Amino acid sequence: MVYKYDCVIEFSSQHADAVADGLKHANEYDRTHCEVSCREGKVFIKIRAKDITALRAAMNDYARLIRVSEIERWL
Repeated sequence: MVYKYDCVIEFSSQHADAVADGLKHANEYDRTHCEVSCREGKVFIKIRAKDITALRAAMNDYARLIRVSEIERWL
């Protein structure tokens, strides 16, 4: 499959291993492919997409999941 667009999201987390494990199970779509890895307290998400719209949608999905992963206490 040919992917025309890509981006990498990198962020630090106190729970990087757990966050990376959770994000690895995020949904895959027909027009994107995502790889999640963890190293030295940082999480790396590589997103590849067939078109810019699919890239933006995947980035937004991961941004929401990252925000939720960083909530330490639910009210």
